[in-house]
Amino acid sequence: MKQYPEEQQFLKQHLSTLSVPEFTQGQQEALRKEILSLRQDAKGSTGLHTLLQLIPFLTIASLWYALIFILPAHIHNKVLLFSLLFIAHGILGYQWVVYGLHEGAGHGLFLKNKILRFLAFHSSRIMMADPIYYKQAHYTHHKFVGTDKDEAQTNFVLLKRIVISLLPGAGILFPNDYRIHKGEGLNGSIALSSGLGLIRIYIEYRALNTYLSPVSILVILLLLSPWVGLTLDRIRESLEHHLMPQSHLYGTRQLGLSPLALLISGGPWGQPCHMSHHLAPDFNWYQQLKLHLFLNSLLDSDQRRFFGFSTTISELIRGEWKKHIFLEKA
Repeated sequence: MKQYPEEQQFLKQHLSTLSVPEFTQGQQEALRKEILSLRQDAKGSTGLHTLLQLIPFLTIASLWYALIFILPAHIHNKVLLFSLLFIAHGILGYQWVVYGLHEGAGHGLFLKNKILRFLAFHSSRIMMADPIYYKQAHYTHHKFVGTDKDEAQTNFVLLKRIVISLLPGAGILFPNDYRIHKGEGLNGSIALSSGLGLIRIYIEYRALNTYLSPVSILVILLLLSPWVGLTLDRIRESLEHHLMPQSHLYGTRQLGLSPLALLISGGPWGQPCHMSHHLAPDFNWYQQLKLHLFLNSLLDSDQRRFFGFSTTISELIRGEWKKHIFLEKA
């Protein structure tokens, strides 16, 4: 993702006055023991661990099949069908990309099974994402979180970049440099993803051609559903690290498990517990949820407030965006 020097300047300005409710020594020790315990539990049940890693792919694929091949035959109102298709397709596609990119490419899902690992790594290509680019960017994100070496730095992103990324057609009808699912320009990896994505779109087009006009189908598949997914993705990444310290321990917030948080973060197998992920990057989605529940009981009210843990519409309106605008005007 493209970086701008002024973003680092704004971030440093904010961090110079930021007060962080740091973990006590007792909290850090309890956290270390819990991480070791959860890690050991997974080693003791490898078959179950593999199944739980597969569940997101199986669930999303089943819902996608029902959405494209079953649902249209039962909805005769074309406006309703059009609306359901682009919203649901956008949400499912987003969840598939978040899980496939983050776990499959970023963290080597299915380390002990080469075939499943290969499929997981490349799974996001059917949604035209580039796992090779993402793997490199995500590596720098964990190593240099929030700094100018972090190729996925979202601790402070210029508001105009965020707004542009939220507009329909961003990256398709006009340029958008606030994205992480693929880089700039064209290469072999992007070409492969584009080809596989077009095959997926062709299959969907043929399945839906009986129920909607060709123009309606193409608008759904090429414009509106990608817009839904990209919008959720940009909101998620704009909240996870926004104005947080350049720290592996304190540099991210936990959106939590509210319905809104799960929508924004890509479901329970997305990144609703991003702080859990940074504290234990090797944890799979269900381990992150377990660590979230532990952290929720471990931290005090001031710490939970600072690091998130509860995402509601009123909190989003009230909180971070006002700080964002203020910093850019300062």
